[in-house]
This record gives sequence, C-alpha cells and structure tokens, in this order.
Amino acid sequence: MPQSANSSRGKSFKAFQLVVATAVVMLFLQNIPVSNIPGSYAVECRQTFPDIKHSTLYDFVMLSGTANKWMKFVTFVATDHKPVGVGKTYKVVLDSNIFVFKVNEHQQGQYLALQNSKRNDLLNLHIEIRFTNTLCKLPVQYVFPTENSTRSAESTLKNTSWEMLQHNHLSTRQCGSELSLNLYSLHDSFLFQNTIGALFRYFLSRRLDRSLSNLAHILPHVQRIVS
Repeated sequence: MPQSANSSRGKSFKAFQLVVATAVVMLFLQNIPVSNIPGSYAVECRQTFPDIKHSTLYDFVMLSGTANKWMKFVTFVATDHKPVGVGKTYKVVLDSNIFVFKVNEHQQGQYLALQNSKRNDLLNLHIEIRFTNTLCKLPVQYVFPTENSTRSAESTLKNTSWEMLQHNHLSTRQCGSELSLNLYSLHDSFLFQNTIGALFRYFLSRRLDRSLSNLAHILPHVQRIVS
C-alpha cells in the first residue's frame, strides 16, 4: 500500500513538473517579439477585374451597405455619416465578435487603411485596401506605304522586319482594374502569431478568396447598371 501511494505521488509530481515546464516555455515564447509583421504574417489577396472601370470598383467596394453582398462572412456598418476619410469609423461584425475600425490613411480612389480603434482587442487588426488600374499592351497597327510613297520610306520599311516593329512599338491601354487586400495582426508576440494568428490567417485567406470571387461575379452587373 505505501509503495502504491509513493508511486501515485511520484506521477503527480512529474505531471506538475510537466505543467510548470510547459507554462514556462509558453511564457518565454509569448515574450519573444517578431519583426516584419507585414512581410511575414500578413494575409494578402488580390483579384483582377477585366473590363471593370476603376471608378466602378472603388465606388462599389467603398459602400459599406454592399459589403456583405460579396463578403458574406462579415458585416460592415458605418458608425457615422462622415464621408470616407481619415477618422471615419466602422463597426465590423465577424461571426459573433464585434470590432470597431477607424480609417487612419486614405487616398481617394486608390488606398484605404483601417485599424482597430482599441489596441487591446484580441486580433488588433490592420487592413489595407488598394485599387489600381490594369494595363494591356497592344501592338501598334501600321499603314504600309502606297505606290505614291517616297523611295526613302520604302527603303526604311524593307530594312526593318515586322518582328522588330511588333517588339519595339507597343501601345498600352487600360483594360480593367484590380483590388488587393492586405491584413495582419499588430500583435508582436511569437506565440500569438504562430498559434492563434496562424489559425486566423488560414480562416481569413479562405474566406477572402471566396469573397473576391463573389465580387468578380457581381461587378459586371453593377457596371451594366451604371453604364
């Protein structure tokens, strides 16, 4: 009987030691700071929209009331009647969690940055939204000389191959727009970024990819209505 009691105490002590060691390691990892969070721990998604005007993309995405039509996993609600700009706030509902974001950078038609207004929020997210034009390169169409052309023009064209003309003479035109999203948590804890943060990034990247696909299906209908 005493031997079994001693064995039980020994196992309990080993279990206690294991719990303490685990707690010490987690505390150590919690206090290790990480650097270059935007480059190493961000979720980056982008979608190109051929034949969709830059202005159509920007105006539709910036309407908070239409956000849940393409981002079905989140609800965006403007908390004031200010125009979009620095200082404007939004209430964001993600599942059962409510966050308040404030615009801290804005370039009309090009760029928007939002951040948790409360730095002690669980995720402490920073969100960047960029709108850009996409350009297509097209070969220039040439009109070849007629019989009335000068001999010098004929000589020039004979000495220049069509491949050279096609390579060196390309015109560019706008052929659509692009939306890019960049999100990351500002928590600089190694433990957070590689546990809770990693799970959140996986969840968020899947949801955002699906949302951008939804947006690609919706925008052509919006553009037809606008036009």
